[in-house]
Amino acid sequence: MDEFMEYELYTGRYTGEPSEDGVCSWNFDGAVLRRKKQFGKLINPSYVLPHGDRLYVVEEILDGASVACFSVGNKEESSVLWHKEVPGAGLCHCTIIGNSLYVSGYTGGTLTGLNAISGQVMFYKEFLGHGSNTLRQEKSHIHSAQPTPDGSRLLVADLGTDRLYKFVMDAKIGLMLDEEQPYFQVRAGQGPRHLFTSRKALQSFKARLSQSFLSQVALQSCRVSLGGSFMEMRLLFCFVISIYNM
Repeated sequence: MDEFMEYELYTGRYTGEPSEDGVCSWNFDGAVLRRKKQFGKLINPSYVLPHGDRLYVVEEILDGASVACFSVGNKEESSVLWHKEVPGAGLCHCTIIGNSLYVSGYTGGTLTGLNAISGQVMFYKEFLGHGSNTLRQEKSHIHSAQPTPDGSRLLVADLGTDRLYKFVMDAKIGLMLDEEQPYFQVRAGQGPRHLFTSRKALQSFKARLSQSFLSQVALQSCRVSLGGSFMEMRLLFCFVISIYNM
């Protein structure tokens, strides 16, 4: 067998109750996947984000929100740096821009910004509105947030209102909606969940999709204003239409 680079993977799973194996790290050597470590007693750790020597985890709690940060610098042991309740509900995603951690709340339709070092809440917004699907779009459902490649904007996907919000990263004021173009509206019922803005990655991904899966993927072009100039972006919204009848 050819020599294979060893990878370290992190996984989270729904637990229903506090569980010590909700989040685990794994080693993969090309042949065998071996579990290494477990991370604390967490409830429904729905999203994990390794970043440097830290691991950020959000807990998907129906009527609340909790975020944990673990140290992973020591390969043998892990330690909780902080584990805090934050504003929001039903967290399902997190992303980092600089020293800020932004967590998305599906159930509450919320976006919460934390200091990535201390866990202190720095930003909070609850979104309003609804979409055309009365079963799954009865209110705002923030599903994810991603920074633009230059880190000057934060794009926020709202499944509930069929909108992709655009926030500006202002050094003095902090995070604020772009006054020139606060959001991009996708077609009714599409429910954007996750996104990326790389043209090359999109074309590569598109080339590898089977015809059957293409029916579940919506590709759209839009003109997005970035700092006074316009940039053509291809946005990929992946969602399973046939299963959820969106």
